[in-house]
Amino acid sequence: MADGRLTTPDQWADHWEGVKLPYLIDLRSYRWQAYDRLLRRVLAGCEGKALEVGSGACQWLIYLHREFGFEVFGLDDSIAACRVGHRNLGVAGVQASVICGDLFAAPVREATFDLVYSDGVIEHFDDFRLALAPMLRLVRPGGLVVATVPNFGGWFGTYRRIFDPDLYRIHKAVNGADLQSAFEELGLNTIEVGYFASLRIPYGKLFKGRGWRAWVGLAPRVLARIVDKFLVSAYRLTGRSIESSWLSAEIFAVGRRSMGPIPQPAMSSVASSGGLG
Repeated sequence: MADGRLTTPDQWADHWEGVKLPYLIDLRSYRWQAYDRLLRRVLAGCEGKALEVGSGACQWLIYLHREFGFEVFGLDDSIAACRVGHRNLGVAGVQASVICGDLFAAPVREATFDLVYSDGVIEHFDDFRLALAPMLRLVRPGGLVVATVPNFGGWFGTYRRIFDPDLYRIHKAVNGADLQSAFEELGLNTIEVGYFASLRIPYGKLFKGRGWRAWVGLAPRVLARIVDKFLVSAYRLTGRSIESSWLSAEIFAVGRRSMGPIPQPAMSSVASSGGLG
């Protein structure tokens, strides 16, 4: 597509329409605990209006409202996702404004929000900076931007490439250095970039279905549960987690918008230095 998108709204419709409601952030899971620890640290003192770009089922809007008291808003270009999000918000009893629209022509005033959050959005563009720039313009000066992406530059990406190649192809490998340079280029201050949520084991499309696939798929499912329980217990005992560019399944970037305008990145096909393996 002209703006470098690697997905279409129809693909996201297939994804979100299969989600069972209520769909909430489950803090019993190590992965979501890692998100929770990160957000409680970086959002300390942040309040007001929060927008999630690519809000999907709105599980993060529910979390941000319940845990931090934000007035929450969502933006998604999939009509099906917005419908699922509205239903999920209704089940959870959380009020939010969900806007069904395109990020590049969002019917939202610039510099409106105290927090703009995205979880797994910008890596679905060939040049993720082109998606990041309009997100940043929606943040008021002094507000925060938090973006997370899957770490396809470590073992997690290798796993996806082998066991879920269709999903792998709709992602652009982005690493921490890529995010750091993009945030700096776009004029953000107080930038922090890091890796988190170690050893997340996805199931993979290869293992879904009936017959031998279902039986073979039991192994990664059981392993994923064992690893998750181990990481939860280890963190409770030690207060530490093992994070690195190879082990961790997720990458985060946090920045604060400066008073100046957000520049438009030059059109390019940015080659990630993340690599695989």
